[in-house]
Amino acid sequence: MCARRLAREPVQYILGDWDFMDLTLEVRPPVLIPRPETEGLVELVAQAHGDAAAFLDVGCGTGAIGLALLSRLPAARCVGIDVSASAAALAARNAELCGLDDRYSAAAVDGGVAAWRPSDQRFDVVVSNPPYIPRADYEQLEPEVAGHEDERALCGGDDGLDVVREVLLAAPRLLRQGGPRAVWLEVDPSHPPLIEAWLRDARPDLGMELARAEWDVFGRLRFCEVRWRGGVE
Repeated sequence: MCARRLAREPVQYILGDWDFMDLTLEVRPPVLIPRPETEGLVELVAQAHGDAAAFLDVGCGTGAIGLALLSRLPAARCVGIDVSASAAALAARNAELCGLDDRYSAAAVDGGVAAWRPSDQRFDVVVSNPPYIPRADYEQLEPEVAGHEDERALCGGDDGLDVVREVLLAAPRLLRQGGPRAVWLEVDPSHPPLIEAWLRDARPDLGMELARAEWDVFGRLRFCEVRWRGGVE
C-alpha cells in the first residue's frame, strides 16, 4: 500500500472504498472518485426538491449523487447513466451494497446524454457532476488525478462546457412538464456567467434560464440550478 501511494496512486483506489455523506461506496480505477464538495450539490438538491419522485443522474460514476439523494429521500427513484460501462456497473454494485437497488438503476450509454432516448421516462430533476475542467487546467492536474482517473469524467473540452451544454440541450426532452423542471450542475467557478450568457444569447429557444448559482464548502462558485420554463422540446 505504501509503494502504491508513493507511486501517486489515489488513497481511495488503494483502500477500495470511500465515504460519501452517510454512505460507504466502492471505488475502482478509473471511475471518478467522489469529492467532498459534491456533497454540497446533494444537500442543495435534496433541500430544493424533497418531494421529487424521479431523478436522472448524468455521468453517475460510482453512483454517489443518486444514491445519496435516495438515502435522504425515501420516496424517490433515480436512474444513473454514464459513458463508461465500468462506471455504470460500479454504480449498480454500490446501489446493492447500500440497499438501494430497488429504487436505483444504472446504464452505460454510448454517446452520453446526447444520444440517450428513454422510451417512456421523464424526470422531475436532472442532476450532474459532468466533466467540467477546461483543457488548459486539466493539463496542470496532479498525477493522482490525471494519471489515474478517467479523463472523460474530468475534462470538459477547451472551455470545460462541452458536456454541460449537452446536458442542457437534452433537458427539455428528459424533464417532466408537471415537475420542478430543474437541472442541477456542478461546474467550474468560471462557468455560471458563461452558462447564463449561453442560454440567454445562443440558445433562447431552449426556454431555459440560470435560476441561481451557489458556493461549495471551499468558497468557490460551484453549483448551478437551471430551470426549464416548459413548452420547448
